[in-house]
Amino acid sequence: MERANIIRSFLFCVASSLVLSSYALAKTPSTIAPAVDAAQINTVLSISLVDQFIVGFSGLFIKPLYMILSLLLIILLRGNKSRDIVLLRWSIILFLLGEVFCAANYIFFSGISDLFEILHGLGMVGLGVLLPWGMFELFDERILRVTAQNNRCAFQKMCRICWKNEDVSCGLHRLFRYLAPAFAIIALLPLTAPLRPFHIELPVFGSKAIFQFSFIVLVFEIRIYPIIAFVFMSSSMLYLWDSPSGIKKAQPLFFTGLGFWLYSLFRFIMVSGYYGLPQWMNFWEELIELITIIGMGFFFIVFRKQLGIKTFPKPFFKK
Repeated sequence: MERANIIRSFLFCVASSLVLSSYALAKTPSTIAPAVDAAQINTVLSISLVDQFIVGFSGLFIKPLYMILSLLLIILLRGNKSRDIVLLRWSIILFLLGEVFCAANYIFFSGISDLFEILHGLGMVGLGVLLPWGMFELFDERILRVTAQNNRCAFQKMCRICWKNEDVSCGLHRLFRYLAPAFAIIALLPLTAPLRPFHIELPVFGSKAIFQFSFIVLVFEIRIYPIIAFVFMSSSMLYLWDSPSGIKKAQPLFFTGLGFWLYSLFRFIMVSGYYGLPQWMNFWEELIELITIIGMGFFFIVFRKQLGIKTFPKPFFKK
């Protein structure tokens, strides 16, 4: 029954997101969907040797490096069946799939395929959904015990009394009831900014690199995704408004919204902050992704014994 209710909530959120997205895109440019910023940049830029090196270094070293590291982490975690590790492993799988689409876009379509760019973004959304969710599950199940009704909560020393054994409210539950609508409201931030598509060609050591964010891609990432984030995180309040046990039930909705929230804000900040400087926008994006994957790997190695992770797993292809 509980799983059925969560599925119905998901379907409701998807339907609501579609309706609100259609409404937002149908509004006049002066309200929810501002007009395209002047004219789309469609130009060839001359860049310095340092910038050319940055473009090559980002695409030929940083991206392959974190893709290889991602694959190694997927193999490293494949034998662990605990729920938290499974969520974290799938976050890396979805991320890697998105990066495969990104690489294929540049290799086969010179970086101008809107479909592959959207799929690339959805891979990062998947990371944004499952990585925080998996980490929350990991710390909750192994340390905090907030959602475990039959176990002592780690915060009980601070709270002194607990809803699990007395008729009192839960401080963390009240905090979550604030965070969900607060994050939902912040998710709407990109909606009032203009869409600023661009198509820029950069000469890189005699070859040509194309960086493009088309209107349709920006509609997804800076219009539709914020609405999806708002709907899912707001809907998580249906569970959070009840008893503290609702924290567990609200997780699928909240973390799904959080994934779209994180990616939409990340893309909005990068496109707005480095508008007209695609070489640096790409460099910082690739570097942040590398740091994320290295950080996950470092965490798994440091706590491998506690998490039951074998440093040297069995051969991937069994005889």
